[in-house]
Amino acid sequence: MFFIKARGAFLFRTTMQGLIIYLKNVRAELKHVVWPSNRQAMTHVVLILLISAFATAFIAGLDYLFTQGAALFINR
Repeated sequence: MFFIKARGAFLFRTTMQGLIIYLKNVRAELKHVVWPSNRQAMTHVVLILLISAFATAFIAGLDYLFTQGAALFINR
């Protein structure tokens, strides 16, 4: 085992080398990623917000209906 002293702490040399190799591989992989254009990203954001709003309204409507139904059932 090889140790390197760094600011009072002992670190494994192989661990540091492994971390450096990992970060180099991450950087290389990120160069291969096809990133969306600004227009595509904005379209997806708007689409997600609209779907979320509709889902929220639908669930709120169901909640209201079930609450009113339960209130009618309980108050009989």
